[in-house]
This record gives sequence, structure tokens and C-alpha cells, in this order.
Amino acid sequence: MVPTMCISCNGALDGSLEHVFPQALGGTKKSRDLYCSACNVRLGAEIDAPFTKDFEFATTALNVKRDRGAPPVLKATTTKGTRIYLGPGGVPSMHAPTSTIIEAPDGTRQVVIKVPADRPEQHEHMLAKTAKELGIDAAALPLASISFKIASAGTVNGEMAAGGPQQARAVAKIALGFLALEIGDEVFTEPYATLRLAVTHGGDARAWLNRPFRQLVAPILPLTDGVQHRVIIYTTMNQTWAYVEVYGVYGYGVLLAETVDARFASPYVWAQNPTTGASGEGRASGTPLPTPVCKAATPTQEDHRELLTTMYRVAFEIAYESTIDEEVAIAFAQLGEGDPRDPAFLGELHRRITERLDALQDRRVVNLSRPVASKDVLDRIRQALRALPQRNKRRDAEDGD
Repeated sequence: MVPTMCISCNGALDGSLEHVFPQALGGTKKSRDLYCSACNVRLGAEIDAPFTKDFEFATTALNVKRDRGAPPVLKATTTKGTRIYLGPGGVPSMHAPTSTIIEAPDGTRQVVIKVPADRPEQHEHMLAKTAKELGIDAAALPLASISFKIASAGTVNGEMAAGGPQQARAVAKIALGFLALEIGDEVFTEPYATLRLAVTHGGDARAWLNRPFRQLVAPILPLTDGVQHRVIIYTTMNQTWAYVEVYGVYGYGVLLAETVDARFASPYVWAQNPTTGASGEGRASGTPLPTPVCKAATPTQEDHRELLTTMYRVAFEIAYESTIDEEVAIAFAQLGEGDPRDPAFLGELHRRITERLDALQDRRVVNLSRPVASKDVLDRIRQALRALPQRNKRRDAEDGD
């Protein structure tokens, strides 16, 4: 059951593709039976774009799976004033190597060069560049006067905005889309007129930020982490509501109708894990859902705990994979193209990677070099390497018999 005309302007549908939950946040549910092209473009620019931008820190930090393009690379400034980029998983990188010339009162000059810890060789280029600026030959610099140290670039404060009239309109649009795909042309009837007006023209507020209450309904997806997007349509004693949840933290109550729509006596639930792309929808039963608060209720620090934990896990997994890629390539090049099943070869790889991962786990600097092996070679060695602990366990068990 789908609408037969545009749910915004009542005009003819023309096949325009709408992501019911924004694809920029990882939403994959979509339909060509909701908006005409003109309304889709207008509402996308007016509502969807600002809404998704408010959450782009989480989108990048979680390395969200999206239909179109990777999460944005964000520019940030650390607490120490260092400008960096935040890539997928929130993994930082420098804007560019920098050099600063500091002149002392006695006329001596000190050059401070900053390069990424995983690209220390870049100091040579920066040293030559700075020497040229000073009008001297870099080769003439006394080696005793050059020292190296690893320094923290500082921390980054991630910010996300939640609440406000513009977000209320965006969340109402999400709820309207899911509702329309469930009841078809019934969405044009009087009970839902105020909702459609709020979405199309920004009428009276129909959505309010609430604390998450995701645990009160049977999950469509396993609640293995706290970053699911969810949409629930249900009834209370005398109203029909939608609950829209973003990244498992930011929950919005949307008043769909001032009457009870019996079709949602059993709540409709859609859920998606944006870090894996897994999604599901269906009807749920169980504990009755509460009437949302019709005023802003800011999520607490505890509400954010699972989201922050998941951000850290994603960042660690990306760093882990990067460490394996880099280190396996180096080891392969140094040890030669030997048989990856050779115990000595695998043992050496395992030792080197363990050292790197221990350093990473302890939050020490992990120096990496550029990959020097093909992807096929990396994949082949990685598979053999990951099988090594199991083989060692079997060997130890056999030795103990």
C-alpha cells in the first residue's frame, strides 16, 4: 500500500527516489512513491541537509555505511590548536606538515617542524624547505642541533546538535514517510493534515526531543550496540505517535494524529544498524509505549555511553586493520615472497603485529609505513596470520596430551 500522489503537494509522482530515513545517516529504506521531484529537491535542501549535518561528527566517527559516498572527512582543531582532519572512524591526520621559526633574544633561531607520527620521513622535506627560507644549506646544519620527540596534538571535542524547530520538521518528515508507506492514500485524510502541513510548510511543532526509550519494545534487530536508527509507529489511549531514534541516543516523539489509528495497535517498528547496514522491520508486541514528552528533554551522559563506546570500537577496528595492512606489507617485503604457511614466516609476522597492536592498545604511537605489497598478497597473508592463533592452540593442546 503506497500513496498514488505526492504527499507534500498532492501532485503527480514522477519516480523521484526518496530515502525515507536520510541516506547521509546510513538509511537504506527508500521509495519512489512519496514525493515528486520538485518537492523532493526542495525538502531535501530545506530539511534533510541541515538535519544530517547536525550529526556528521557521529556519522564520520562511526564510519557509517551509506548508499552514496563515504562519510565526510571533517576539519577540526585540537585543544592545542593543531588543525587536523578526522577521517572514517574518527581517525585523525594532519592538515599538512608545518614548520615554525622561533627567534630568541640572543639572535639564535630555533625551527620546530611538525610531521605525522606515521610519516616521520616528511621532516627531511620540511627541513630543506625551512633552510631555504632561512637562506642556508640544509646539509650544513649541525646534526647535534637536531632532536626529535613525539608529542600529542591534543584532543578533539566532537559536537552534535539536537532539538530545535528545524530538526522537529526533519523528524516529522521521516515519520510521515514511514506512515505513508504503511497506510497509502489514507495519509491524505483529515487526521494527518496537520502533520503534512508541518512538514511541507513548517506549521505547528509536531516533534519533540525525548530521552531514548528503545528498551521498551521488542527489538527488530539484536540490541548488540547503542547506535541503531529506529522508527516506531504506535498508539496511546487517544493519539497516534511515531518515535524516531537517531544513533540510539536522540529520540524524537512525533504526534501523527490526535486520534487512534487502530492499524498501529501493534506497533510498527523499523530499525537499522548504520555501522553494518543491517536493517529490519515488522510488528512488535510487548510493553506499551509511553506518550512522549511534548517538550525538549535532553539526553543524558548515560544515554550517550553506548554511542561513545561504539565510536571507540569502530576507531580501534579501523586502526587495527590499518596496522595489519601496513605491517604485513613491510614484513612480506623484508622476508621475501616465502610460503605464507611456513611456521617461521608466520611466527615472525605474528610477533611484529603483536608488538604493534600492543602499542595501539596502550595508546602509544604506532609508526606505520606505506604498504609495499598488493592487496591480494595482503589478503592472503592476513588470512594465514589470523589462522595462526588457532593453530598454536591446537599445537599446545597436542603437546599437553
